[in-house]
Amino acid sequence: MHGKNNWVTVKVRGWSFLVIPELVSTEFLDICCLPAKYFPPGTYKVNSSINTEVRKFQFCGRNYFLKEYFPLNWKKQLKILRRGERLAGVAQQMLKFGFLTPHVVGIGRKGKNRRVITEAIESAQDVWQVLYPDFKNYRGHVSDGFVYAFGRQIGTLHRCGFFHGDLRWRNILTRREEGEWKFFFIDNDRTVRFRFGIPDRFRIKNLTQVLFSGLLLDWPQSDWETFLKGYFEKAGVPQAKRDRLVMKVEEKARMRLVDRLRRRE
Repeated sequence: MHGKNNWVTVKVRGWSFLVIPELVSTEFLDICCLPAKYFPPGTYKVNSSINTEVRKFQFCGRNYFLKEYFPLNWKKQLKILRRGERLAGVAQQMLKFGFLTPHVVGIGRKGKNRRVITEAIESAQDVWQVLYPDFKNYRGHVSDGFVYAFGRQIGTLHRCGFFHGDLRWRNILTRREEGEWKFFFIDNDRTVRFRFGIPDRFRIKNLTQVLFSGLLLDWPQSDWETFLKGYFEKAGVPQAKRDRLVMKVEEKARMRLVDRLRRRE
């Protein structure tokens, strides 16, 4: 991760970019300031929320993601005025604590719009793909070791005071390295760190997001219990609080699932 004081300021087609020196090139910047909803050959649209647009592209043999935040109503707009700068700071902070996350290599401003460019995590799958290789068709065989390692990683994240705003399975990438599972946290737009420990309501929210992702695909109870075993080994939650914490998480996750099913009727 490069400190922003080492970045270069470049103005292109109405956009003002902060970019790491290695990427100050006409070809790279031309891609970074492409008009919204325009995907020329070599750029690919990536699924995202209705308030953002994400494209994937390649430059000098490396893959990058360009994410644009569109103007919102005034309340939400205030939250994204410094979205790019904040995301870069969060990534730097997470890396300092040993958590893996895409490197932010550029930040762009044009009026109320913001763009962030990150390096792609190569040769990685998201947790959803590992646990369900064919998505909703059938559950793939994964040893308990993966689910246990997954729980330990989230427990470590919380022990260090980090709250991820959207801890769905698709926002956690993973790959096997030297016999161990490595995890990469993406979509850190709402990630924050609490200096004096993550509050219980945020801990519950993250765990609910994890469990809800599993309930959507009938995650076996045994896998959830294996996840919790790994989680509590690292999370620093007192034994006396664990049962009540799990009860709240399971209740909230199941309520979310019921609401989801009702909306589809």
